[in-house]
Amino acid sequence: MRWVRARARLSVCLLGAALALASAGPGFAADKLRIGKPQAKPFEFAPVEIGIETGIFLKNGIEAESIGFGGASRMHQAMAAKNLDIAIGSGPEMALTAKGSPEIAVAAMYGPPNGLCIVVLPASPVKAMKDLKGKTIGISSPSGLTAWAAKELARREGWGPSGIKPVSLGSQDGIIGGVLAGNVDAAVTATENAHRFERSGRLRMVAPFGDVIPDFLAHVIFASKDLVATNPDAVRRFLKGWFETIAFMR
Repeated sequence: MRWVRARARLSVCLLGAALALASAGPGFAADKLRIGKPQAKPFEFAPVEIGIETGIFLKNGIEAESIGFGGASRMHQAMAAKNLDIAIGSGPEMALTAKGSPEIAVAAMYGPPNGLCIVVLPASPVKAMKDLKGKTIGISSPSGLTAWAAKELARREGWGPSGIKPVSLGSQDGIIGGVLAGNVDAAVTATENAHRFERSGRLRMVAPFGDVIPDFLAHVIFASKDLVATNPDAVRRFLKGWFETIAFMR
């Protein structure tokens, strides 16, 4: 009888241990990755939070930490300082790898820059992109996608390098605030911001940049070269989680 009771207690202990391990799930041995975003709020960077909150990243063995920055320059500085593992960046920023930055693009994220547009005050004389010649345009940072888009507009219109005057304003809040305060003539901002402020009557969208730059890779995902070299499987699992998140969102 004692042997039966002892065996029953052992079975209960083993069952409890098995349930504890099972409840730990993939997070039991998850790789911790620091994910950088140039801006905290825009919709195109939301998959980071959604992948975390739905448990999709954790299911793929990734414990993700989302970190927002006030512009792409600061994000890539953090990559260079080895304070990030993954960065959600833009196509033009791939040039940083050629310049020696310790990161590399590992996945295409989005094509034409429909997520960016030009906004102005409702009473602004700017009615079309061609009206922006010589105007001051708010951007996030000199090396980010917003700056590149503004300069590419000037190049395609034949205005030359001084055809517009970009002004770095940091975060999306700073960019919008610059237009509302009249400190700049226009701004490059996220399209969802434009729709939101149009509904309130405070700003007017001129046009999305996808109409101006149709053949383009707007966003890519970067990984630190250290992570690629030491744990390439973590990069693969993060990307798997990313694209599973996109499918979930659709």
